[in-house]
Amino acid sequence: MKTIGLLGGMSWVATVPYYTRLNELVAEQVGGNNSARILLYSVNYARLKNLYHHGWNQIPGIFEEEYKFLVDAKPDCIVLACNTLHKAFDIVTNRLPKNVPFFHAVHLTRDFCLQNGIKNPLFIGTSFTMSDDYFMLPLREAGINLTLPTELEQKTVQEVQIEVSKGKIDNNQKNFFSRLIDNYPNVDGVILACTELPLIAPLSSSRRPIINPSELQCQAAIKFALNS
Repeated sequence: MKTIGLLGGMSWVATVPYYTRLNELVAEQVGGNNSARILLYSVNYARLKNLYHHGWNQIPGIFEEEYKFLVDAKPDCIVLACNTLHKAFDIVTNRLPKNVPFFHAVHLTRDFCLQNGIKNPLFIGTSFTMSDDYFMLPLREAGINLTLPTELEQKTVQEVQIEVSKGKIDNNQKNFFSRLIDNYPNVDGVILACTELPLIAPLSSSRRPIINPSELQCQAAIKFALNS
């Protein structure tokens, strides 16, 4: 079994499900007492988060430093447990080691939509992700038409995400996301483009797929780890 490098801590609340899901997939596919071989490097997120709105130019360099720290531990592949920092990954990708496969959440989401004929999904993320192009542009370039929540809904999503990232989860948050998704009956899928959202949003629907990039990353990593 190959070793999966998990770059987490962004937030720590959203990192725990990655560890859990990777092991669940191994249990499902291999059984017995098998568990995933994981190198978890959890960074101090404040060092990066404090620069999001006033200092993004510093983030790629810090991210590169943290990424290479994990690479030095010699994982066979890497999963980044944070959608937003995929923007930093894309900026410094030419300076990162090429011999360690990286399971890119945005590319996996795009490919899932294309493979399953999803052309007009609802796109939900943080305010940053719903206003920046790092996640949305690759999907739009592939011909996927994204529907965004209203400005008021986006504001509430951001408020809820901040609470969840601190470990504060309640039924009001879950009910809000159920109502939000129900407000868009004409979309053919729902993309949860933030790692905290799967903790409070519905993960299945009889009417349209709920697309969880974290799940796609875990599936790709375990497929690599077990079949390489």
